[in-house]
Amino acid sequence: HLEGRTAHYESEHRLRKADGSYVWVLDRGTITMRAPDGRPLRLSGVHVDISALKTTQQALAQQQERMSLLLSHLPVALWEMDVASGEILGAPQTLARFDLATDEMPASRVAWGRLIHPDDRRRAGAALDAYLDGRAASFACDYRVATRDGGWRWILSRGVISARDEQGTPLRMIGMQVDMQEQRAAEDSLRENEARLNLVIQAGELGVWDWRIDRDEFSFNPHMAEMLGYASRELSRRDDWLALIHPDDAAACGARMREHLAGRESFLTAEIRLRTHAGGWRWIIDRGQVVARDAQGRATRMLGIHQDINDRKLAEVALVTSEARLRAVLENSPVGIFWLDTDGRLVNINRALRRGLGVSMGDVADERWVALVHPEDRARVVDAWRLFRQ
Repeated sequence: HLEGRTAHYESEHRLRKADGSYVWVLDRGTITMRAPDGRPLRLSGVHVDISALKTTQQALAQQQERMSLLLSHLPVALWEMDVASGEILGAPQTLARFDLATDEMPASRVAWGRLIHPDDRRRAGAALDAYLDGRAASFACDYRVATRDGGWRWILSRGVISARDEQGTPLRMIGMQVDMQEQRAAEDSLRENEARLNLVIQAGELGVWDWRIDRDEFSFNPHMAEMLGYASRELSRRDDWLALIHPDDAAACGARMREHLAGRESFLTAEIRLRTHAGGWRWIIDRGQVVARDAQGRATRMLGIHQDINDRKLAEVALVTSEARLRAVLENSPVGIFWLDTDGRLVNINRALRRGLGVSMGDVADERWVALVHPEDRARVVDAWRLFRQ
């Protein structure tokens, strides 16, 4: 200033006070008297205490530093947009954060739009316009942007109007973009798993139930009721289902449930008969497992399935009946008959053969049948038996 290169003198610095501490001052002055040859003779100015301002500036700088540090470790990037011109000011880390397929940060709404996936571009633009026009209360839209490797990355863009003119017209927006790639990948994987599970449930014609024990809420898929001929609304509570259990099966089923809830059994498995809408009985296998417990170990949620096994149970009954009939016929046959296992041991001999040999089943149980053959005939009979088996 004394050399004439500035119009006035200005400096911010600290001055030591009488107590030894320092105070920030703004020192500002100008030349107020010069000699005839132009040399400065007098300089007048003021000292202004700016300690409070400096404290505020330092606090703001520290806050900005912390914010920058935080943002550098989060999957987000900040942006600001001039609404009228569409000019966008993006954070420097945006390119690297999302690995965008461009060498420069998109400087406008149009340039940014070129990076958006064609299937998402119209939707993203409509969401922003709706917010700026006042037709939407907020702006939040997820879409895909092109990456350097030729792929696409999901991001979520959020923003708010930060300035308006006197008529309320939006002037500027600020917002952030959040990396959603991992979340979307997880959601896609979850949807695929759910789709596969639904296919399994449909293919297996399974009823699926969910018992929120802590809330006393019981829900199930429609097929679980339909396999018994009911509509879902007719069996809205768990007690409605318990009332369908055959009296001869209720006690055993309840005992198995209590063992599992107490943690003494890993799974619940019970074959029970349930009353159908038509008044008959249908065999069901009920399988389930506790999937959540509270801090005290009490079961709070349980999931399970119902599978129709009626045809299998009827077939088992028919098989038992058929075997009983066959056994009765063979037992009462006038011809001697015996049963062997694959090792040649006697499993059973009928009444006619027992009488003929003068033995009881207890006398020959687990014996090899060749032991009953006369020693002189044994080799010949065994050879004949081997040829028969071949």
